[in-house]
Amino acid sequence: MPRKGVKYPFVWTLVDENIENVERLRLDTKTQRELGCLVGERVFLEYPWAYVHRDLVLEFAKLPDSPLSAYREKIEAYEADAFLLGYSSTRLTSDEFVICLSEEAERLVSQRNRNITGLIWRKVIGKVIKTAKPWNSFNSGSEVDETFVRNTRELFEIEIVLPGKMLGFSRILGDRGSNDSRDSYVQLVNVDETFENIERRCISRAVQTNLQPRETFVQTYPGYPKNAWTQYTYEDKEEDEEEEEPRERTPLELFLQDRSQEMIDVIKYNAVVNLHVDDIENLSGRERDIEMVPEVAAFHQQVSFADFSLTANKALSDVSVHPKLTEYVAISYITDSIRAWKNEFQARVLLWKLTDPLRPQFVLEDHREIYSVSFCPYAENLVLGGCSTGQVIIWNMKDYRDDKNIKVGTTTRNNLPVFRPVVVSDKQRSHRLPVRKIQWMDAKYRIEPNGKMTKSSISSDVQFLTASADEGLIECRWEGESLEEKWSDVVECEVLNRSCVHNGPVAEITRSPHLRDVLLTIGGQVFAIWKDDYMDSPLFSRRTASWYATCCWANEPGVFLLGSQDGSLEIWDVKNEPNQPVFSKIVSAKSIVHLTLLEYPLFPLERSKMIGVGDQGGLFRVFKEPEIFRSEDAIERMDWFEEYVWREVRRKNVFISWQNDFLANDPTSLTNRSARRNKERKRETEEARERLRREQEARLRLKEEKRARSAPVPKHVAWKAKEFDRMKNVLLNKKHFDPDQLEAKRLPLVVLKAEREATLKRAQDKIARREEYFLNAVSLEFANVLEEKVEVLEFGEWIELGKSVDDYIKIFTQVQRTADDVSKE
Repeated sequence: MPRKGVKYPFVWTLVDENIENVERLRLDTKTQRELGCLVGERVFLEYPWAYVHRDLVLEFAKLPDSPLSAYREKIEAYEADAFLLGYSSTRLTSDEFVICLSEEAERLVSQRNRNITGLIWRKVIGKVIKTAKPWNSFNSGSEVDETFVRNTRELFEIEIVLPGKMLGFSRILGDRGSNDSRDSYVQLVNVDETFENIERRCISRAVQTNLQPRETFVQTYPGYPKNAWTQYTYEDKEEDEEEEEPRERTPLELFLQDRSQEMIDVIKYNAVVNLHVDDIENLSGRERDIEMVPEVAAFHQQVSFADFSLTANKALSDVSVHPKLTEYVAISYITDSIRAWKNEFQARVLLWKLTDPLRPQFVLEDHREIYSVSFCPYAENLVLGGCSTGQVIIWNMKDYRDDKNIKVGTTTRNNLPVFRPVVVSDKQRSHRLPVRKIQWMDAKYRIEPNGKMTKSSISSDVQFLTASADEGLIECRWEGESLEEKWSDVVECEVLNRSCVHNGPVAEITRSPHLRDVLLTIGGQVFAIWKDDYMDSPLFSRRTASWYATCCWANEPGVFLLGSQDGSLEIWDVKNEPNQPVFSKIVSAKSIVHLTLLEYPLFPLERSKMIGVGDQGGLFRVFKEPEIFRSEDAIERMDWFEEYVWREVRRKNVFISWQNDFLANDPTSLTNRSARRNKERKRETEEARERLRREQEARLRLKEEKRARSAPVPKHVAWKAKEFDRMKNVLLNKKHFDPDQLEAKRLPLVVLKAEREATLKRAQDKIARREEYFLNAVSLEFANVLEEKVEVLEFGEWIELGKSVDDYIKIFTQVQRTADDVSKE
């Protein structure tokens, strides 16, 4: 029997302990497996105990050759449901076991195991969490007390005067702060005098763990090189001091000499009393330099145009400024909501006046969404709109302009005049997708059916082109009261030149107002400047971390504005700062969808330029352009911009000619070109042979299928098909299954499987494009290094002038592919 205070081992295995009714026995592997206590699978050295059902143990005890047969009587007398069986060896595999043949023995062994578990937990906690124990001084406290500084002087005697009625009462004395007392007097001393103050006494304490000081010394010989020598000559030139001629002192100098010490004392006292004024600085008479704080460039909002009663939950789609009356601006709005009632006019174009931002002048309505809007440059009363259905509509404002008291059409809740379209294009001969752009043509030119533009003797005021996302371009002309759309046979266009620079769809192309042959394009994270007669590569391009949505040229040559999808507005100056924007600011919480220059001056006295910014939230605001380029002469800047464009075109042409000459005469390039040509010819031959083989196999397969279809079906095959259909119908009828219901229940599973396959395919596509993502990230970090590669790749050849970032990218790609192949294997 275990007793209190017995020290248990740190293992649960019962090896040397003697407990009553705990018997030892040997079990072979087969018996261990049948009893459910196989060593290494059910019991281990770390967990050696297991419960075995009483009936199973009793069944083995009845066998004559079983090791449990010797304890059959005790097993039959055992009343519990399960026996506690334990592994009693210190080796990994053995046949030594112990069994508890009484409930008391089972309780003692369980208590023993709990005690061992608690002992192990306490030991682990003691190793992890350290408990602080009391300090043993070993009679060294007296030595430490002797090192402390003790007060040996006599105590001060303090006399306290208080009323007699306060005697006998307990009083508590405390410290009084300087803020709790009234102001008293303090002595103002001169700078030369010292103000006596009582300093706090320094308190020193000893530390017992400090080591005692020990003096050590070594003997060294400071050697001096005997063969070291220097030679120098010291020349001292005395300057001739000019003798000053004595002169008579003025009365002011004599007065200052007599009263100087008294004035100095007064100034020092004033410096002590007045802490905010420096008398010495004021009396010195030195000129002060006024430092001007540099003006920080910023966008200052002047006005904003928004009528939430008419444009709630709508996004701005397009903006058009009147060509003659520049104070009028037409803004179109679209919405993503499809809950539009029939015959309800919800799509609106609002006409605003820059000098009246509180409410629009009138409303242009239609039941179709208006994606683009434009004033007619030749007929100032007409406004064109591009619809979501691909049609073109025209509003006429003539009645309102002639008599503004006339209310045309219906009125809105704000009592605004509403205009309905007067002309709508034929839907059958219009675009299939929304009209994204309206471009006006010169009235003296016409487009022939073959797509060429020719000069015409008959001028047309309303002649324009419409472009849509369906890759179509339509010429429209309004003659009289009918809108004519000219269709011709499909003409295959020949691509004269092609250059890939942008990493996304080209969102906008705009011409420079200063040089009409210079273009600005944006697409993805790249913007570029091009020239009409040189489209092989851009004259200037940069790639940033922002995704751009719109752009426009500024009022100064070589300066342009970019609007990004995160609502930031950037100003780039090619001349002064070509690698980063000269100014950047977030002006909207949503994407900027339109930028335009406003020529109408909001403030006539100021000669500042205005910029119109429209965002996706339906808000159009007018900002004052930062005055960061006003110091430069406009003529000089224009001359520089023209020279810059000419110089860049000339530089690229010189480089192209040099590269072509080099590639035409370089032996390595000729060898590589010949090898590529042979490889391409071999590949085309193999593709033609493979295509011919596939065609021949397809013809043979079709011939075999035709022969099989024409052959009569054997009777046994038809009988088997008929029996199969009959058995299927019999089984369905016995199970009371309806094929239509089964198909309806199977449909969600089929849809779920299709969605899972589509998701997996998208994930595989993203994994397949991981190299493109990596190159995009590298190009952001090494934009200047990779810019040269773009120019060279435009001409189909690459000259390796040394190791560059691209070489390391190729090496990294090869290593990455090798690692993927190894991981797949």
